[in-house]
Amino acid sequence: PGTWFAAGTLVATVGVLAVGHLHFGIPWHLGLLAVLLTFFLSLVACRATGESDITPIGALGKITQLVYGVLIPQNATANLMTASITANAAASSADLLTDLKSGYLLGAHPRRQFVAQFLGIFAGTAATVLGFRLLVPDATALTGTSTSPAAFPAPAAQAWLAVAQVFQAKGRETHRSLP
Repeated sequence: PGTWFAAGTLVATVGVLAVGHLHFGIPWHLGLLAVLLTFFLSLVACRATGESDITPIGALGKITQLVYGVLIPQNATANLMTASITANAAASSADLLTDLKSGYLLGAHPRRQFVAQFLGIFAGTAATVLGFRLLVPDATALTGTSTSPAAFPAPAAQAWLAVAQVFQAKGRETHRSLP
């Protein structure tokens, strides 16, 4: 029902804004912009997935990075985290549509599918957090040290980081050239 959608959107928005502000230093108003941008880019992801079975997660995240590269070029963390909000929401919304389509083809009731997926949020979150903590006890597992390589180097993340660092460097140059 529409009330479930509205309530879920409100709770998720407040949660995203709080985590973004408290843990990553994203200003509240720019966090809200990220959520609004994410809504529209998730529609694009759903449309692209529905027509081609390919979700353009990377490209949608880069759009958000470009927006935040212009708005707050000095903050690489905000740039990466807002792009992460967009990419993850786009991927989740497109995946949800493919799940619903599969359920429809098998004759499952949409509300029962929703309840099953909603309950899966809690089990999935617990498993993800515990698994991540076990595999990555500290950041050196992702970044490595001067004497040992990273256990989980995440090569795709390097492209995202490079874009954020370009905007951060451009932001510094712009601030130096201002009178």
